Amino acid sequence: MENDNNIQIVDMEGISFLAHNGVDQKILSKVISGNDLLRLLCNEWLPYIECHKCGRWKTCQYAALPHPANPHRSLEKQCGVAEQALSVFLNAGLPHLTEVSKEIKMEFLDAAFYLTQYVFQSEQTVGNFLDSDIVSYYGEYSPLIVSNLKYLRRYMDGLCSSLRHISEFRSTQSVLLVEGESELRFLKRMVTSSMAGFRYHEYDTYSGTGNRINKRIQMLLNHYHAKGYDVYLQIDADGKNFKQVSDSAAESLGLKPERIFAFTRDFETSIPRNIAIKALSILLNQEPSKINGAWTTENTSAGIKQVLAELAPKTSLNDIKVELAHTLGDLLASDYTWYENEAFMNSELGRFLSFVQNI
Repeated sequence: MENDNNIQIVDMEGISFLAHNGVDQKILSKVISGNDLLRLLCNEWLPYIECHKCGRWKTCQYAALPHPANPHRSLEKQCGVAEQALSVFLNAGLPHLTEVSKEIKMEFLDAAFYLTQYVFQSEQTVGNFLDSDIVSYYGEYSPLIVSNLKYLRRYMDGLCSSLRHISEFRSTQSVLLVEGESELRFLKRMVTSSMAGFRYHEYDTYSGTGNRINKRIQMLLNHYHAKGYDVYLQIDADGKNFKQVSDSAAESLGLKPERIFAFTRDFETSIPRNIAIKALSILLNQEPSKINGAWTTENTSAGIKQVLAELAPKTSLNDIKVELAHTLGDLLASDYTWYENEAFMNSELGRFLSFVQNI
C-alpha cells in the first residue's frame, strides 16, 4: 500500500506510546518522520495475518494476493485498512503537534493506538458476520459473532477520551444529566423531531433522593468525563433561589455555571398551562374545556393535581408524570412552530429547550 510521503516530521524524543497489548509503554528516542512513525507503529500494533481468514477478503482493496500454492488462501500481510486509517490519522494530526506539550503528544499517540485497534478489530468482526461461510461454520454459536462487537467499545471510548485534549479533532460529545425519568423521556421524544439541536447529544438521569443525589451525579460526571464527554446538568431548585442553587451545584461538582440549568421548582411546573391542558386531554381522554374548567391555579403542577382530583381521583401526578412528559414531547416534536412562539420561548420550559439546543 502506498502512503503519503509528505507526512509531517515531528520531534517525538522521549514520548511514550502504547505497546501492542495496550498496557505497556515504549519510548520514542528521536525526531522522526511521519512515514517512519507510521511504519514503527504498524509493526508494533498490527500483526501479520492471512487475509483469507477475514470475511472481507474477497472485497477488500487492501487484501494480500492469493497464495501461489493455493488460490483459496492468501499471503500474509498487516491489515491494509487499519494501516490506511492510521496513515490518514497521522497526516491529519501531526501538523498540529509541533508546539504542544509532551502530554498532548502522548494523548495523540494513545488515540492513534485506539483508532488502529478499533479499525482492525471491527474490520474482522464485521467481516465475519457478513461472510455466510463463516457464519455457517459457527452454527448455533453464530450469534456470538455479532456479540463480539461489544469489545470494540473500549477502543472507541479510549479514542474519544484521548482526542478531547486536541481541539482540532473536535471529538467531544455532550451529555445532559437530568433529574428524573420524566425529563429523560421528554428529551428522548424531542430527539424524534427534525431539529438537530436535540439529536446529537446523549441524555442520562441521576434520579435519586436525599444526599445520594450528589454522589450519583459525581459518579456520572466521572464516568462521562473519563469517556471524553462534555457534561451538562439539569437540576430542580424546588422553590429555593435557583441562582444560588445553580451556583452551589457548580461549585460542589466542579462544573461551569453556564453548563447547569435549574428549574425554579421542577419540570412539571415549567410546562405552560395551554400545553399541559393539551397533554392532559390526550392522557385522560377528556375535552380540553373540561380540563381547563377543573384548573383554577396559576401553578402548573398544582393545576394538574386539581384536574386529576376532579377527573381522575384515583390517579396522582406521580402516577402519570412520565406519561405526561412523553405526551408533551410528542406534542412539541410534531409541532415545529413552538420555537417561533415568543411566549413559549420565554416560559421556563422554552428556556430549557433553548439551553439544550445550545449545548
